[in-house]
Amino acid sequence: NRRERLEYFYNRLIIIDQEKAQKAAQEKERAEAIANGDIEDTASEVSFAASSHKSNRSKSSKASRSSKNSQRSEKTRSSTRVPKEGDPWEEEYLIKQRATLLPTTAFKEGVGKIIESLLLFEKRPQAADLQSRMIDLDEFLKSRGMSQYTPPAPIPPLPDWRVAWLS
Repeated sequence: NRRERLEYFYNRLIIIDQEKAQKAAQEKERAEAIANGDIEDTASEVSFAASSHKSNRSKSSKASRSSKNSQRSEKTRSSTRVPKEGDPWEEEYLIKQRATLLPTTAFKEGVGKIIESLLLFEKRPQAADLQSRMIDLDEFLKSRGMSQYTPPAPIPPLPDWRVAWLS
C-alpha cells in the first residue's frame, strides 16, 4: 500500500534525523568537555599515532585504493538491495523511494480517468473506493506537509450522475 510505505519512510527519516541530532549533541558535549580539560582525549592521541604510522605508505597506492573503494561503495548503494536500518546509505535510499511514491500530476489525472470510466460502466462502489483511497492518501500527505496533491472531484450523490459529473 502506497500510503503505508510513505508513512514508514516518513517515520524512519524522522528517526534518522533525531539520531543525527543526538550524535551531534554528544560530539559537541564531548568537545566542550575536552576543551575544558574535564576529559583527556586519549582516543585522539591513539588515532594520531596510528595515522602517522600509516602515512609512510606511498600516496599513489593510497589514492588508487580510495578510488576503488568509492567506486565499490557507489556500486553497492545503487544496487537494488534494500538497506537495513542503520546502514550508512539508508537515508539516501528512503529519500529516493519516497520520491517515487509521491503522486504526480499524471498519476492524479490517471486516477481521475479511471474513476470516470468506472462511473461510465456503472461501477459506483469501485469508483467510490478508489476515490476514498485517494482522499486518504491526500490527507496523509497534507498532514505530513509532503505535497500539494489534490484528489479528483467527489463522486456526485445524484442518481443522474452523468449530468452532475459533466457540469
